[in-house]
Amino acid sequence: MKSTVLKSTITGLILAAATGAAWADKADDTLNVAFTKELENVDSYFNSSREGVVLQRAVWDGLIYRDPVSNEYMGNLATEWEWIDDTTIEFKLREGVKFHDGSDFTADDVVFTVNYVADEANGVKTQRNVNWMKSAEKIDDYTVRIMLKEKFPAAIEFLSGPVSMYPSDYYEEAGPEGMGLKPVGTGPYKVTEVVPGQHFKLEAYEGYHDSPKGKPSIKNVDIRTIPDVNTQMAELFSGSLDL
Repeated sequence: MKSTVLKSTITGLILAAATGAAWADKADDTLNVAFTKELENVDSYFNSSREGVVLQRAVWDGLIYRDPVSNEYMGNLATEWEWIDDTTIEFKLREGVKFHDGSDFTADDVVFTVNYVADEANGVKTQRNVNWMKSAEKIDDYTVRIMLKEKFPAAIEFLSGPVSMYPSDYYEEAGPEGMGLKPVGTGPYKVTEVVPGQHFKLEAYEGYHDSPKGKPSIKNVDIRTIPDVNTQMAELFSGSLDL
């Protein structure tokens, strides 16, 4: 129970950093965080831990966003959507969004991401997050349709949560391993350093679009993997960790 509460608190704190709360060290505008569990892969589709969810929400975006207070669904990478029939959703995409590497977000990225993760042969870690999708097709550069395998009432909820959009050209070349070492998303934070099992550094993305997540108010997030809880507590008391 204590572990679950702590992980939930970490998730909330880093997301809060992107929406206005400020617990960072004022001297260098950095939030210092410890993870207990080592991530098997930073790629959000190839890990299933709460720590992975923390990074996923900070680094990547979905088509839709659910406000955690009102529970209202809002457009994020999509500006609007409609059900064409019971198993087809059409999305109008937000124009002008850029990935952290400077590439444009378009329908090609949605089609590639959905078709890749929905294919069981590609081995997404948590299949229930993606196996309800059949495929995606491009209507034009900023219109896309996602086809479901069958009726799935939770589709919008999943599209506002674990289904993140990846840059098609980069991911096609880098794959999960490359994305895990050099993550590229559209989210409020970009990853500047990954030392597997040890260290993750995030920096506020200055080019972040007008997302309902809000723009970061803390510039840097420094995450270290410290498996020993006693060591974490000692660093909290010494001031080298914020959480």
